Amino acid sequence: MDTLMALVSLLHTLLDMIVTALRFVNFLAIFLLLAAIYSGLLLAGRMGLTFLRLRGRHYVVCPQNAGPASIRIGALSGAIFSIMTVPKTSVRTCSRWPQEKGCEQKCLEQISWLRGIDSVGTLD
Repeated sequence: MDTLMALVSLLHTLLDMIVTALRFVNFLAIFLLLAAIYSGLLLAGRMGLTFLRLRGRHYVVCPQNAGPASIRIGALSGAIFSIMTVPKTSVRTCSRWPQEKGCEQKCLEQISWLRGIDSVGTLD
């Protein structure tokens, strides 16, 4: 009878340990899920804000000929790259093209939000 009581006590202890472990695993899974959702929201927010800042027309002075120019920046690619690093941007369209196509795209330095970013890409 004592052996049976010891076995029941051991099983009870083991079940308590299993329940405690399962509670911890559930807590950890919920914590990781919430952390992933929070991180995803932060990344989506950064990407969305970058896209909104880069989209549309930007009016600059063409460094090649000192005349006014209207450019569009690759907003989607800049937003996607902003998740991993600072946004790499390039001019998608320019009112000075096709005459000035293939320029160094120095006009990007005039856009105040892009100042100080040293990762200006080029579009071939």
